[in-house]
Amino acid sequence: MKAVLFKKNVSKLFDIALCKCKDSCTCTCNLTVNLRHFLMNQRTNRKLKIQHIKPTSSASVSATAVSASSQDCQMYDDTDSYRSSTEDCDKNDDHHWTTRPITSQYNTLNARPVAEVADRYGVSSQAAAAIASATLQMVGLVTVGVDDDLVMNRCKVQRAKATLRQELSAEKFDNIMALFFDGRKDTTMFMKAGADLIQRQSFRKEEHISLIKEPGAKYIGHLSLTNSKAPNISNGIFPFINQSLCAVGCDGTKTNTGPKGGVIRLLEVRLKKPLQWLICQLHFVELPLRALFVFIDGKTLGPHQFSGEIGSKLGDCVNLPIVKFERVTTKLPNLTNDMQIKDLSTDQKYLYEICEAISTGIFSQSLSERRCGNLCHSRWLTLANSVLRLYVGTRTPSKNLKTLVHFIMKSYAPSWFSIKIFNKCCDGSKNLFEFIKSTRFLDEKYKVVVEASIQRNGFFGHPENILLNMISDSRLHVREMAYKRITDSRRRTETARVIGVRKFTIPSIQFNATDYYDIIDWKRIEVTEPPLFKTFSDEQLLLLLEPKNRLRVGSKSA
Repeated sequence: MKAVLFKKNVSKLFDIALCKCKDSCTCTCNLTVNLRHFLMNQRTNRKLKIQHIKPTSSASVSATAVSASSQDCQMYDDTDSYRSSTEDCDKNDDHHWTTRPITSQYNTLNARPVAEVADRYGVSSQAAAAIASATLQMVGLVTVGVDDDLVMNRCKVQRAKATLRQELSAEKFDNIMALFFDGRKDTTMFMKAGADLIQRQSFRKEEHISLIKEPGAKYIGHLSLTNSKAPNISNGIFPFINQSLCAVGCDGTKTNTGPKGGVIRLLEVRLKKPLQWLICQLHFVELPLRALFVFIDGKTLGPHQFSGEIGSKLGDCVNLPIVKFERVTTKLPNLTNDMQIKDLSTDQKYLYEICEAISTGIFSQSLSERRCGNLCHSRWLTLANSVLRLYVGTRTPSKNLKTLVHFIMKSYAPSWFSIKIFNKCCDGSKNLFEFIKSTRFLDEKYKVVVEASIQRNGFFGHPENILLNMISDSRLHVREMAYKRITDSRRRTETARVIGVRKFTIPSIQFNATDYYDIIDWKRIEVTEPPLFKTFSDEQLLLLLEPKNRLRVGSKSA
């Protein structure tokens, strides 16, 4: 009986409005048209919503406040379409409430840009939300305690991050011509269950690898691997690619470039076709510097320590006063383009400026007080900066220190900044040749060390990469030479039954060559066609010989 009575009166139990009229109002509640329409709807299908209102004083909410109206009072249904206007609102109604026009009862700001930047720089959702709210307050859209509807919430940023990641992962890249990848080991937090089955925070080292599509430098995904061995990396990369892949770019570590079990070789075997090897040119320039430094100063002791006389002084070199030093000339390329200067990191700008200072003999006070970068065995650029800073702070530098300084000034720094300017894959063999030429001043014992490093890492000395440079050369006879060698290699491949994919091995480099296309002996090696030209017919290659049709490969390999 009580249940039946409850169902009968349930529509009246929570109706606290003063107006009890059902159809037309005959009482003295003085409700406006808007509020009366809303009240009638709440007693039927409850489809309308009313904007929230804020009190302007500490007056308590009373029953008479239900009849309060305002010029800005608005109602809307569940689809956010307005069902009433404010034309009938009473402007002279005396009450303790004011409202302001807002577009929704929720913060509808698009948080996608905040989530994108937060993901790019590794900022947490809470920190990103706080920064966004502070920015809105700075521009006057948010006032603390008065107008805070636009304050960004941590959960809003987190939802935007999840949506953005789903969109990126769902995006399809069917025609990937070149894939570039690079990684680093990071300490990553994860949840681990203990003996009591309670989940607790724990940390582990993970390899994080980013994948970039070229041309266009389009991010296509990333990998998180606990094991950074070549088979695991290749297995992670393989789902992102297909038979349209022609080239792969990465740094020159053995994991990536091993001729038998490297990442690129494993991808070639699975795709059953050769790929163009576009190995980082900046990484190549650092390796001879490392080999020469280890030969002169001894092996390293740890991730940030050195064992030799020079290496042990590099940590405090920035505190040494500038002394009168012997000038060492250098031939740095002119960075006249603003974009070229903006593209340089802080450590690269320091290297450029200190090389100019040692070459001119003018060392500014501001340059002497700047930090030259933290020493790290994976960043030999900062080692070069520290060696030069130690040189200008040493009154009687040793012969070994002078040798390192001359190598940095005459070979390392000019090649580094030349690669920053000419950073296309069609410039790789030329950059390799120029670096070899710049090392000819070294004594024989040092030259042997540097040449051994160049031989091991001279990937742009492979005939496939040299032909890629030759076909884009400005000289007609060089392009004609490349065309003939490519077509001849095609004829040999058609007549010979080649089993399997060719193995990418660096031929013997001729260090006394007079031009970049002569750094190998073409008669003693098997010339294979560049994989990037597999889709070109002979007629299309022939068109590249014309100056107006000269190939300009746009993928960066630096």
